[in-house]
Amino acid sequence: MNSYCCTINKPNFEVMTTGNIHVANGFNRIVHGGRGAYVEFNDDQILKDVLYVPKKERWRLEPGSQAYYDEYRTSDGVKVYHQKKTVTYADYKVGMWYISPVKLAPQFARCEP
Repeated sequence: MNSYCCTINKPNFEVMTTGNIHVANGFNRIVHGGRGAYVEFNDDQILKDVLYVPKKERWRLEPGSQAYYDEYRTSDGVKVYHQKKTVTYADYKVGMWYISPVKLAPQFARCEP
């Protein structure tokens, strides 16, 4: 696995999307893998009431789905992943939530290894 992790753990940090949607309180770390950087959140940090599942992604929630993650969106279109299975290209943890830093307020825009 070729990945890089930056452990920061900011528990009281208000995480906002580029569209100014408050999506989380705190985050665990920034994971760098084969598909770029992602900010990691635990279940208690993510604000689920601002998320919805797009109609075309509802199949991921069905029992027996082979999806690696469930896909959610914020009202400003930011994609939020809830990891269901491990992958080989990054250190994503099952049960954690992930958002690309380029979709978050400027403090995450330059998230590089």
